[in-house]
Amino acid sequence: MPNRRKHPRLRFDIAIDIESGHSLYSARTRDVSEGGVFVKTRAPIKVGTEIHLRLNLNGEHIAAMGEVMWQLDDSSGRRVGIGVQFTSLSPYAREVLRRALQAHIHAPEGAEYFEAAMR
Repeated sequence: MPNRRKHPRLRFDIAIDIESGHSLYSARTRDVSEGGVFVKTRAPIKVGTEIHLRLNLNGEHIAAMGEVMWQLDDSSGRRVGIGVQFTSLSPYAREVLRRALQAHIHAPEGAEYFEAAMR
């Protein structure tokens, strides 16, 4: 199956808050790109749900809107994470995200994962 992603993913473990309806969840990301994030969470957020995200990128906090595009369950059917596509990101937030990703590429673990993702 071809990779349909517009942006390369980087393994990037950062703190993230998710607001869905009247619920707020704190979680961690597994990977991040300019187009979205994979969030490690057991939160009961369904595919298609619009969510508000707050990310802590190297001490800078940005906000974004996103849509849950897919979910990942373990072998017993328990939710382990969600794939979120950004639907709204301010120019400032996009620049902060781009700078954080560029800095992470140059970190040893980031560069290694970036090269593997581009193969």
